[in-house]
Amino acid sequence: MSFIMSAFAARPLHSREEFMATFIQVADELDMPDKRGAAVCAGMCAFQEAGADPWKEGIRHIWTPGNQADPCYAANPDAYPHDSEGDDGKSTGPFQQQMGANWGWGGNLGDPEGTRKRMDMYESTKLFMGHPSSGLKAKGYNASNAQTANDSIQRVQGSSFPNAYTQWWDEANRLYDQVIRNIPENPDSSTPGGNTVGFTGDPVWLEDVLREALGDRLVVAQPDWKERGTGGQMGDIWGVLIHHTGNDRETVAGIRDGRPDLAGPLSQCLITPDGKCHLVAVGPCNHAGIGSYPGVGTNNGNQRLIGFECAWPTIRADGSYDPGQRWPDAQIITMRDATAAVLKKLGYDSAHCIGHKEWATKPPNVKWDPGNIDMPWFRGEVQKDLDGFIFPGEHPPVVDPPATSPISIPPDYDQNTYLQINGRWEMLGWQTPVETLAELRDAITGSKDAGKSGFKLGAKP
Repeated sequence: MSFIMSAFAARPLHSREEFMATFIQVADELDMPDKRGAAVCAGMCAFQEAGADPWKEGIRHIWTPGNQADPCYAANPDAYPHDSEGDDGKSTGPFQQQMGANWGWGGNLGDPEGTRKRMDMYESTKLFMGHPSSGLKAKGYNASNAQTANDSIQRVQGSSFPNAYTQWWDEANRLYDQVIRNIPENPDSSTPGGNTVGFTGDPVWLEDVLREALGDRLVVAQPDWKERGTGGQMGDIWGVLIHHTGNDRETVAGIRDGRPDLAGPLSQCLITPDGKCHLVAVGPCNHAGIGSYPGVGTNNGNQRLIGFECAWPTIRADGSYDPGQRWPDAQIITMRDATAAVLKKLGYDSAHCIGHKEWATKPPNVKWDPGNIDMPWFRGEVQKDLDGFIFPGEHPPVVDPPATSPISIPPDYDQNTYLQINGRWEMLGWQTPVETLAELRDAITGSKDAGKSGFKLGAKP
């Protein structure tokens, strides 16, 4: 359903930002499992159901339409704040909610309280998300990508155009990110010392951070990596999610473009067995899928976790593989260093690194990657890196400076040469070589310089 554009006021009753702020507020009040996802779904729904750009400004506003088919509204339109009118069945408000048992919430046909709720920005959002039988929370939702979010909204709305919500995925995510940056950070997101940690939005700093940690192990696989993602922007980044690809010959193109059943990019980076980290994308990627983890949320990993796909294991000619295959040292080291670099940037410890098998734990989406890596052990290695531990054999040996001579010989002189030139020799009558040379010179040339004490460096006077 969507309202027929008509009878627009000079301006919308509420701005787009006010709507999104309300969506975020209600998602928090209702303790929605994926708060960002719930707000984005509400935005996608409202953009489709009651969105319009009547003045062709390139900005789709969200409207609050009344409907003459609603007897309460028809009897007294002024009693129900509105900025437009529609004639789609008996639908009213930003979500075009129909009066009746499902959406009535005590507001069936002719009940003014139901009409008021459906046409109120806050109350209608509570209905959309939290109606006990028909709301988003009750129906279940997955906002990991545009299509799953669309399908979640459709289960609530039952639209005659079941895929119409998909087109508003990017718009709703952009609006969410715009609004969330103006909302004060949760005080709980600070370290004990009071330093704010974390980052919200696309990690455009990835190349710089990884280059510092990895050097030439970082390969910028896509020059346009800052333009790549599945749509929208990253949210409040919680940490890093480690995967394996299921094939140690995985390519950058495969991660970038995805596969027939899942659009790319599939992660921000691909780490190959040779220890190279290939940077592919900056925005949300289709890597986490359905799942949950304490502190992250539910089904929102694509927006809150930076994904590292690691090419493993080796697939044999018959399609089999060894689940116990040892990971290459070079690959494990880069996985550790890259993870530590990102967490250091975010200000988090190694607890903010998880494996896909710790995220996707419930049927039908149970994962086992990253293979046979023990994640507590891996987190321990990441923490060592964060703490500045020097891993044996991984760095050039430290060469100690030469020991100071007991007779304070300048370090750039050879000791034997110094002693031979400056020492006194019995065979020379206890003279130094220089004193003997001076006497020989006087005898040969007739000069009288022996015994003089002058000395200088550089050109002859």
